[in-house]
Amino acid sequence: MAGAHTPSPALMDPASTSKAHVDLLHSDEMPSRTTYANVFPRLQPPSGHGIHSLSFSTTANADRLPNSRIQFRPLIKQPVLADPSGVEPRLKAILVRYYTEHLAHWFDLCDPLRHFATVVPLRARNSRPLMNAIFTVSARHLVRSSMHRDDSGIVFWQGNVLPELNEEKAVHFHNECIRELLQLSMDPDQVHNENLLAAAIILRTDEEMDVLCREDDDSGGGQVFLSLIYAYINAQVPSIAPFLHQSPITVFHSFSRDAIRAASERGPGPQTAYTPTAPGSELIAPSPAWMPPYDRITDSSIPRTTSQANPLRQACFWVACRQEVYASFIKQRPIILPLSRCGGLRELSPCEDHIWAMRMVVFCADVLNLCYGSSDSGNTKTPPLYADVDHWRRLQERDTAICATMPSSFEPTYYSASNLEAGECFPDVWYQESWHATGIAHMDLARILLTVFDPFLPRLGIGNVAAMRERDRLLRYIVLHLCGIAVSNWRSPPNSINAFVAIAMCGELFTDRREQTALLALLDSIQREFAYPTASIANELKETWTKI
Repeated sequence: MAGAHTPSPALMDPASTSKAHVDLLHSDEMPSRTTYANVFPRLQPPSGHGIHSLSFSTTANADRLPNSRIQFRPLIKQPVLADPSGVEPRLKAILVRYYTEHLAHWFDLCDPLRHFATVVPLRARNSRPLMNAIFTVSARHLVRSSMHRDDSGIVFWQGNVLPELNEEKAVHFHNECIRELLQLSMDPDQVHNENLLAAAIILRTDEEMDVLCREDDDSGGGQVFLSLIYAYINAQVPSIAPFLHQSPITVFHSFSRDAIRAASERGPGPQTAYTPTAPGSELIAPSPAWMPPYDRITDSSIPRTTSQANPLRQACFWVACRQEVYASFIKQRPIILPLSRCGGLRELSPCEDHIWAMRMVVFCADVLNLCYGSSDSGNTKTPPLYADVDHWRRLQERDTAICATMPSSFEPTYYSASNLEAGECFPDVWYQESWHATGIAHMDLARILLTVFDPFLPRLGIGNVAAMRERDRLLRYIVLHLCGIAVSNWRSPPNSINAFVAIAMCGELFTDRREQTALLALLDSIQREFAYPTASIANELKETWTKI
């Protein structure tokens, strides 16, 4: 019919456009602006009246269908927070989406409600420091990731070419956030603002990624973040932090009375928590000081009320704990965060799995303080050779008690031992949820320290060489186990960071070339996919291994 509207080819064949869209998003090549325009044409609605001519205005006036009395309120509103920075709105929207889709789960490891993925982006709309923190971590991650840069260094992501995104832009966001946080931290009212605490937590992630690249982390820029975080935590988190998202538990899982009685009656076992040849081997008897007696574990000991504390503040506090463990392990210093707030996480009563994972993180922090001194007591220079023997023994017994009472859900959904002859250097260790992998990984990190600082190892004389050889074998097993957790649970990047920390501390103990190659390949994958700086450690290991 003359004058009839002729649909464009894209409208006539939506399947072809859909396929092109999918092909582009899965392509390893950086799309050009021309390609992007061809795949996503600007579709114009047909002219004339009817439903196709409906549009929604961004003004306050209601929209009206042509020749109709029907009116609609506008669906699109102007942002609540005005932004005078002049940065392109689309770039900022991309940075927020990148954070939500790729970075938020770094923080939500032990949070089933995913506050950093769901609450924080919404809060950021009305909090400039929080928004700048998101911009900073997303910009830095995109700029550093080789997967999102072409040969000329231009950043791209999901079909969006971002030539304006570079290191200078990331530094701009970073400096703006720091300036605002420092200024607001002097305000007695703002120090209670949980949005600022979340901003400081997110911003410290950038410092955490660079912790190995700067020797002055504890005296320079890193100390700024620590001071900010502790100022907000001291003002917002109670002296004893409540459990995170606690809810009634009605099933005991592995907390049955028979299991607890059996663990209590097992009797003394070997001194080491487990042997490197048999994961889950016999454990030493748990100490009554760390494990509640059988007759005290009753229904009344199960938490039945949800904590009334601010859940975002709680989530921030537990993220800060994990960040401190990473920094303390790498820098070989005590935990600076006040662990007195974690008293409730030293119990072994039945609770939800993510709370169990945080118990394991706090256990790792306690072991760090044993080895490097406790900031709570003011003793930060305890010589390693003079570690408290009784304290070490109690912590090892606590390791045993945790393993004896933790829920069966912490067992891997699949496990397959490594097979070096078949080229499988790392075991397969699959976990159902991120908090299961997080908890077990922190137990492994704690066991590295307990093994190295074992006060019963002979220092000199007959038996020293054999003891050191056995110690190194156990350390290599733990490192490979952490690497297996990382590779088997790749969708949770912090598992890879745990493996990286272990490799950095114990990598020189590996003498088998096949294992060395596997460790270097893992470090390269961590840097390439997660933008975590592992190259310097890899180079140091190569140099060390050439001397073995």
